[in-house]
Amino acid sequence: MKLTTTATSFSGAIGLQFRDSLPNPYTKAFAYTGLNNLVNTEITNRAWHSIDSFTVINPNAIQNVIPKEFALSQNYPNPFNPSTKIQFAIPVQGLVTLKVFDLTGREIANLVNEVKAAGNYDVDFNGANVASGVYFYRINVSGDKKYEAVKRMVLIK
Repeated sequence: MKLTTTATSFSGAIGLQFRDSLPNPYTKAFAYTGLNNLVNTEITNRAWHSIDSFTVINPNAIQNVIPKEFALSQNYPNPFNPSTKIQFAIPVQGLVTLKVFDLTGREIANLVNEVKAAGNYDVDFNGANVASGVYFYRINVSGDKKYEAVKRMVLIK
């Protein structure tokens, strides 16, 4: 069984009850937040006697959630000097290319050129070796579906 949620956070307790085989026809899985936003989970039998505990998990460590939509975010900071971060989300696995171009359309950098699983990603671009000015970054995703987007960024030295 796999449980998923779109919630970014929760407080208090979350209980789950499901039926398993005899002699304990009901098993309850229980999750609650603890110190430092850790999630503690345990499995109990019908009489609430603990029969197993899960490893404590930090939900903040789970970063690669499969997005529902394709997205190319605006780089930040923008304007930047000398480096900036570009984030993108792809809902399907595919060949991802992320390139930076100058105003004339000349390719300045090839930041990503590989097959990526569906997920959220961020890439750093360092403009230390290029002149101040306006640049464009373009992403292409080729997989079950095709995606493309272009954004503008400004380098100020």
